[in-house]
Amino acid sequence: AWRLGILDPAFELSRSEAEYYIEQASHLWHQATGQQLFVHDQTHGFAIDFRFDARQQTLLQQQLLQRNLQRYDAAIAPGLQKLPEQAAQLEQQIEEFNHQQQQLQQQISLWRPDQPDATTHKQQLEQQQREMARQADWLEQQRQQLQRDQDYLNETIRQRNALLPSSRHQETHAFEVGTM
Repeated sequence: AWRLGILDPAFELSRSEAEYYIEQASHLWHQATGQQLFVHDQTHGFAIDFRFDARQQTLLQQQLLQRNLQRYDAAIAPGLQKLPEQAAQLEQQIEEFNHQQQQLQQQISLWRPDQPDATTHKQQLEQQQREMARQADWLEQQRQQLQRDQDYLNETIRQRNALLPSSRHQETHAFEVGTM
């Protein structure tokens, strides 16, 4: 025989809700054993107390930590996938730019004022130099953006890891946590 004893308000349950959950647990025991093990007796039953103590507080803290870690992981995952791809793509663009820059330097070094159409050719080379300078500026902006994204990702990972209790400060209490 059982009865509802102390019901701590921290559980945010009414007495009837708590009794309903005890009945549900009793029913699970009945299904598992094939016997009626528990019956409700408001007068003589043993008291089932709902006390909110360190175990429930620890369970709530663990659940909050898991939710926060999952949120950080969801925010971090795309960056971990995207940044290496973007870095490789930018590196390839820089290599292509450097190759184009070398070709332009070769063309400039081969230019002679006594060549036919030397003025037109010089103007074309100067136009290519201006275009290469714009492209260099754009590549530098892309590099800086990639660095900002990497810094943001690193900071997010640092914040996520700061949530984890350090092994030096973590108290280890052995207790059983169950569905309540």
